[in-house]
Amino acid sequence: FNPYKVNRAFKSEVSASGKGINFTGVFQRIGGNPLVAQFVAGETGNKITEGLARCSLANISTETAGVTRVCSTIVCHESGQMTELIESAPPVSKRDMNEMLVTLTKSVQDIACIAICGTFPDGVDNKFLEKVIELYEKKIIFVDACRGISDLLKSGVDVVKINMEELFSLTGAESIVIGIEIFYAKYKVDILAVTDGPSDAYLKCGNRFVSYQIPRQQKVVNTLGAGDTASAVFVKELTAGVDCVQAFKKALSCSTASCLTAIPTEFDMDIARKIYDRIEIKYE
Repeated sequence: FNPYKVNRAFKSEVSASGKGINFTGVFQRIGGNPLVAQFVAGETGNKITEGLARCSLANISTETAGVTRVCSTIVCHESGQMTELIESAPPVSKRDMNEMLVTLTKSVQDIACIAICGTFPDGVDNKFLEKVIELYEKKIIFVDACRGISDLLKSGVDVVKINMEELFSLTGAESIVIGIEIFYAKYKVDILAVTDGPSDAYLKCGNRFVSYQIPRQQKVVNTLGAGDTASAVFVKELTAGVDCVQAFKKALSCSTASCLTAIPTEFDMDIARKIYDRIEIKYE
């Protein structure tokens, strides 16, 4: 891939995607029964709901004005590095949010955990998020997001999984260890998991502070969706009663395995198990 020049793709794929969809897709493939709630708009929104239907992914899709944005991900075949071009999203109205809340109310009893993933479209405010949390106050609240969530984190959630850059953005720190300290001083969170691509990952839970050394992989094909894979597996393990330290280890093994396939978020569980056995855990 050469910036500022004409680049010709030798292959292209179109799919329904985004952090929420990626999360639920992985969650379903590993034996879960997820439900994705999302705002959709226009022709792109129709294609998304059609794609979810083909995958038999249950969803609450609230229609809004405009056209759902498209994310174009360019993967360099030689280096494996990615460049993303993300369109702007249409704003969501109060009527749209109220409609979604009414629909969510009907599903509360069947949900063990709610995962808040990705960047919210314009219009989605803290009051909406507070109402969502109120609906699921006795459920596990998991967050894989960074922008516009400070008030939510201050009010209290159970689990947060973010990457290093997002940690720095939320804390102003320049190192992961200091960033985690600042994070806990600012926010009310029980479990914090931080990833940094192929570098060491970290977990903070109560008095436990754990680092994970991830084995280097010889042939990385596509890293798109690796973080979403980690989030889905992490939540699946936590809701199954697995201790958070081992749950995050499995999440890291599966996300690493997903980087070895061309299709985002897909992975070979046998390869993930081998990676799991090679991940080294250190209690700090």
